[in-house]
Amino acid sequence: TAETMADFVAKLTELQYYILAGEASEIVNHLCQCGSGLYCNVKCHDCFQYEATWWYLKADISYLDNNQYTIQLPCSRGSLCKEPTNPNIVTLVDMNGFHGTQISYCGCNGDPDRVQQLMNARLFPGSVRFPRTLMTFRVLDDYTKQNLASKKSSYDYIRALRSLSDGFFTQEVLDPHPQFLLATRWERTPPELKHLNQDAKTMDGNFHLGQYIKNTDPNDISLLTDKDIGYFPDEKKVEEYLKNTMDDKEKSTCNYLNIVNNQNKKKFKNMRYSGVVNVSCNHCVIRSSMNLQKGEGFRFSDYALQHAFSQTRHSCPHGHLGASDFLFSYDCNCQYCVNLPKRFNINWHHMVDLISLLRPMIPALHIEDHKKRCKYEFNAAYIPGAAHKHGKSVEQQWVELNQLGGSVRQMNAGHRMEVLSDHYSYNNFRKNVEMPQLFLRLYKDALVLSRRKHRAFISVCISFRERIPGWERKAEAAKRYRNGIIEGIYEHQSPGNCLPFCYEFHLELFCFSTF
Repeated sequence: TAETMADFVAKLTELQYYILAGEASEIVNHLCQCGSGLYCNVKCHDCFQYEATWWYLKADISYLDNNQYTIQLPCSRGSLCKEPTNPNIVTLVDMNGFHGTQISYCGCNGDPDRVQQLMNARLFPGSVRFPRTLMTFRVLDDYTKQNLASKKSSYDYIRALRSLSDGFFTQEVLDPHPQFLLATRWERTPPELKHLNQDAKTMDGNFHLGQYIKNTDPNDISLLTDKDIGYFPDEKKVEEYLKNTMDDKEKSTCNYLNIVNNQNKKKFKNMRYSGVVNVSCNHCVIRSSMNLQKGEGFRFSDYALQHAFSQTRHSCPHGHLGASDFLFSYDCNCQYCVNLPKRFNINWHHMVDLISLLRPMIPALHIEDHKKRCKYEFNAAYIPGAAHKHGKSVEQQWVELNQLGGSVRQMNAGHRMEVLSDHYSYNNFRKNVEMPQLFLRLYKDALVLSRRKHRAFISVCISFRERIPGWERKAEAAKRYRNGIIEGIYEHQSPGNCLPFCYEFHLELFCFSTF
């Protein structure tokens, strides 16, 4: 590096000359080739290798035709609109700066749908009522890439664009940051579309990947946990956290929890770590892993959950570029999520807003062992926007990882976590590589199933059209659980009305599955 830098230093004067020489074209003050008799004064910096011209004023296209030129959005009829609206003065935000210009909408169909026409032109409006600030799709896409790669804030990104517009009088350039921030947020996504921008996480414990106390070095520390950079959290922070937290004392209110709490504790004898609890996304990509001690306590699950969220931008839910809906599946969610915000407020208060957004569900297989009420409150079949997720994706990794159990139980603590981390990364890599082919197959199947369900849904709606308004009123008036599920509407109230209510239950369940 020093030798390479010395080569540059030797040519420093020459490099500076080239930089300054590029600020002015060699043909400046020569006659312009257009034959107008004017001299070339200015060169466009947006056009690579473009010659200098006689233009001396940087201006928008709207300055043409005596400041009357207007950019006309595409006509709904596919040709030049013969009934355009009056010109609208707007500010256009693009990757090369801000531009004040004029646009007109197509008025062939009367009052124009401005948002639709702007979106068709790949322009995102800063407001849906009277849009005056517009952002190109490419600048929004560029900001997303910049934010993901360098964590650059929207404020700094806009500052850079303002300096591109005017490097000397940047403070006089319009600041569209509030509109830009709104355009890059998803919190206001309509409820019926939130599943398109959804974060779905699943959590589960595993007792095959523990570690024996004997013949191990207690001081062996993994290099992959320092400063929370790996799947496992920082061991020093975990040790301090466990000193300050108590074992779970919450009373079990469900059959399933009673079974878990009464499991044979002898199998954890002579174990330093009884296993791990993992958090993964709904596509089986592991996000975090936490060592367990003497079973699967809530305090260990809490740490795994916060570690999974701490490595994403979701740690600050308001104003982030992340999801607008959060599903969370865990086999004991009927008990685990009751005091979850309270526990996070004690240990990670900055995440309470995010944790409060979680919509808990219970995996499809485990929910059969829960009480009847749990089935109605936490079954994905009744959760709007849950798409009948089975909620067990985190368990699909155990089939491969359990094969490591015999060896990792005999390893030192640090070595064990590094081996598990290597396999986590390998499985995640394979998932990402194979995911496009999987999604393509699922998409083709979904198209066929969607058409079939749509026809059946329309047929049922026509057959029972007189009863639909009553069902809608019943749904609007019904109480809801804390995660938005309608309370009581699916449950059999009494043996006397079991049959008709059961029929309505199946019909509404069908309607939910269609959406």
